[in-house]
Amino acid sequence: MLITHWGLSGPAILRLSAWGAVQLADMKYTFELHVQFVDEDVDAVVKSLHEYKLAHSKRSIAGNPQFNIPKRYWNNICTFHKIPEERIWADATKQEMMAIAQELTQAKFNIFGKSTHKDEFVTAGGVALEEIDFKSYEHKRFKGMYFAGEVLNIDGITGGFNFQNAWTGATIASQNILSKL
Repeated sequence: MLITHWGLSGPAILRLSAWGAVQLADMKYTFELHVQFVDEDVDAVVKSLHEYKLAHSKRSIAGNPQFNIPKRYWNNICTFHKIPEERIWADATKQEMMAIAQELTQAKFNIFGKSTHKDEFVTAGGVALEEIDFKSYEHKRFKGMYFAGEVLNIDGITGGFNFQNAWTGATIASQNILSKL
């Protein structure tokens, strides 16, 4: 997952939004996303932070990310929770350590709409695949009707797969239409 200046992105977000496209549209793309960045519960994270505090009390909190969290995100966590950049681990309060632990185990992101840069890569809906003969892209019940591209219920992780499906399907459909003329 990528946290960018304009929102969330990356393979995890693209894949999840593809799988949940219908549900996301039903919610008008407004919901709360919960993310667990570490594979531990909040108490275990607090304990680890406390152990680090005891072992490295003179180091700065902001300058020493834990749990392999990228430094830029760690710094944003500190900034969001108003932990001064110069604060050292020895001076970390229980509330600050709990705030960091909760952010790493129970992060919440309020989602308000789709990307400002583009719409979904795919439609996530359309003509059911079992109704199409993929040797010709002709509808099995309605002879002479051909479907290709995003009118089919085909989904891809990125737009490139969807484009390839549309081009291939259109080529096969047009060849079959031409052969019947």
